[in-house]
Amino acid sequence: PFTLSAGATLYGAKPGDEVTFTLQRAGDGFQIISLTPAR
Repeated sequence: PFTLSAGATLYGAKPGDEVTFTLQRAGDGFQIISLTPAR
């Protein structure tokens, strides 16, 4: 599973935006630690 970290940096990303993201391993899944809009 992918979860959004509570302290994730969103750089103004909004629902529907195309983004690049940074993951880190978290248990049996991954945690998203930053989202950067691809604008």
